[in-house]
Amino acid sequence: MSKNIRTFRTLLTKDNMNANQLAQLVKVKGTLYRNRWGAWEAALPENAETQDKIETALNELSNYASSEIYRDSSSLEEYYDSSIHHPLDNFGFTTRENNELFIKKTTLQNHEERIEVLISELASASKESNHLKEQLTNLKIELEGANEKLDQLIEKTTIDDLRAIAVHTWLHSNGPCSRKELWASMQEIDTSLFGNTNSDVATERAVDRVSNAHKQRYKKAFKYSDSNN
Repeated sequence: MSKNIRTFRTLLTKDNMNANQLAQLVKVKGTLYRNRWGAWEAALPENAETQDKIETALNELSNYASSEIYRDSSSLEEYYDSSIHHPLDNFGFTTRENNELFIKKTTLQNHEERIEVLISELASASKESNHLKEQLTNLKIELEGANEKLDQLIEKTTIDDLRAIAVHTWLHSNGPCSRKELWASMQEIDTSLFGNTNSDVATERAVDRVSNAHKQRYKKAFKYSDSNN
């Protein structure tokens, strides 16, 4: 990269540019500067972290302009003495084939900026991940609460309530029948709820209990076809 860089001193003393021209370019485009290891890096106007480099470059140009204006011969000699390393040698521009001056970031700076972008994206993804985890935790809590309420409801539901629900469903497609016929029909559907009874009387009592549960739940009693209705 350095082979295409012209320092401020070269531009001023050999390329016949003046300090004001360079200062205006620096304000608009920024400047290249040597870091502590002597490598070139770019200082851009929009980058707050390198504003001090731009200010230093402008100050050095201002010093050169003062020497020119007031014809300070001792200072001017230093600018033109190539054996002396001058602060203006620490700043420069990259040149294109048509001698246009511009600022080009180093590969390292591009990598550093890409790393900063990736770190920012990672932080954003991590934040989103934490938000999703929080939502998942809340859903688990809600599900546990719903399951707990369901368990409580099941505990409060008696076997006659369950029988009433089953009969209610069955009655939607079947007409009135006797207590014995109703019990027998329900046995064909669910023997665990409607088991065998010891007698017709026991069957009728069981059906009456289911009828009471049905009336409490659905506000409607069973109708039977037998004379015991």
